[in-house]
Amino acid sequence: MSTINFINEAFKHCKAIAATSEGVELLSMANLEGVKLSQDGVRSEMGVVTSAQASDLKSIANDFISAIAQHRYWMRFQKEMVPA
Repeated sequence: MSTINFINEAFKHCKAIAATSEGVELLSMANLEGVKLSQDGVRSEMGVVTSAQASDLKSIANDFISAIAQHRYWMRFQKEMVPA
């Protein structure tokens, strides 16, 4: 299973996802439908938490913990949104 496939499976199963710096570039290659990724600062959208800066680690960690607490993001459940 490729990394992109793994990301798409997590997205498909409505799980929270987080990435910083180069990880944001990887998420952009996964083409997560309807999700805008961070270009600067921390961004959280549909359970996908991103920060273009690795220095935002404490803030992204707090947002990711909140995202995990939601368990799943059912608004992503529409199968046509998921390329996996």
